[in-house]
Amino acid sequence: MRRRPAWRPSSTTTTATSPSTALSLLLLGLFARGSATSVLIWTSLSAVFFFGANICLYLYTPELFPTRMRALGTSLGGAVNRLGVILGPIVVGAVYAGGALGTVFVTLAAVALVGAVTAGVAAEETSGRRLGDVAP
Repeated sequence: MRRRPAWRPSSTTTTATSPSTALSLLLLGLFARGSATSVLIWTSLSAVFFFGANICLYLYTPELFPTRMRALGTSLGGAVNRLGVILGPIVVGAVYAGGALGTVFVTLAAVALVGAVTAGVAAEETSGRRLGDVAP
């Protein structure tokens, strides 16, 4: 069984959920037009995909560090995550100050897409390998 389970054999969960987050936020930004119901539905859908990717990253990250440094590497990743949680509302406020609610969601979709591309290109596949071989 793979440590990074897949929805489809050709893609990992992380690289499938991140573009799904971006797509749902992009559709919200382009077509929602501020309706409370559509904002509720699309943000809920994007949150499901986002949290799915986040859980996978928390499970995957420790595999990339040697055992003696695993806690440090994972805590640094968690610190960067918290930094994003702190800066996110500031960026959303700055973008929304420009006027359109749709622009906020398109911006968030762009950030999710950057994350998806980064994970798709730079994430090392660890399935079928011993942890000692992945992070000696």
